[in-house]
Amino acid sequence: MHAGFSLWLMLALALCVRLQDIWRTCISRLRSIPGPFLARFTRLWFLYKSYHGSFHLENIEMHMNYGPIVLWKHPDPKIFTLFADRDSKRHAETRRKFQNMYSLSSLKSYEPYVDECAEIFKQRFHETVSRARPGSGGAELDIGHWRNVMLSMSLVTSHTRNVSEFSMRAKTRMAS
Repeated sequence: MHAGFSLWLMLALALCVRLQDIWRTCISRLRSIPGPFLARFTRLWFLYKSYHGSFHLENIEMHMNYGPIVLWKHPDPKIFTLFADRDSKRHAETRRKFQNMYSLSSLKSYEPYVDECAEIFKQRFHETVSRARPGSGGAELDIGHWRNVMLSMSLVTSHTRNVSEFSMRAKTRMAS
């Protein structure tokens, strides 16, 4: 009997949370923004699409159907991001947790991985081109995806190289 009561209590609590989400959605100023129906009430839709790797395609299709502004995630006021956080104390605390990852020494340590990714890119590109049938006009390659990958890697490597070259020049000038 006790386990059954606990189960009903948990179900009632879950229902209350869902009803609160539904109520918040109905009175929200965002209710006029178009988007998938389930996205208004839960993040499960977004998580499902992201997990299966199809969100980027779904996102393009949503913008074609709904226009330039689309609600694709259930807005949760309890979840904040570092970029949108207005609480300067919390922003500083959160930033402190991540700033070591973006220090020059950390970025330099990523360079072998970036070089490895560049090599993989080159291999995949050659594999795709070599699979093209003669006379077919070429191979199909999602260049947009690979452009984003390479741009990210080139930004990291150029930043680390430029900063290290700058610091080497500064040290040379100071020594002379």
